[in-house]
Amino acid sequence: LSIEEQIRGQPMDGCVLMVGCDKTTPSLLMAAASCDLPSIVVTGGPMLNGWFQGERVGAGTHLWRFSEAVKAGEMTQDEFLDAEAAVTRSS
Repeated sequence: LSIEEQIRGQPMDGCVLMVGCDKTTPSLLMAAASCDLPSIVVTGGPMLNGWFQGERVGAGTHLWRFSEAVKAGEMTQDEFLDAEAAVTRSS
């Protein structure tokens, strides 16, 4: 809804939507469609997974698992920060 308001609030004849996530793509498309504004979508593509301690990791489930490991004392805060930096190598 905030994107729709930003589009409506600007005196534009068209819009270039820069997307890169499975959540932002439909939301920006719906906002442009609601405003009935000619738009082009430019995608950055999917976010690439990274590697942490020899394991392929992504930002979703892995970060929750690592967070719980810190709470359980199975992982240090420094290890968690290293893991967090590794999961989103393409951002």
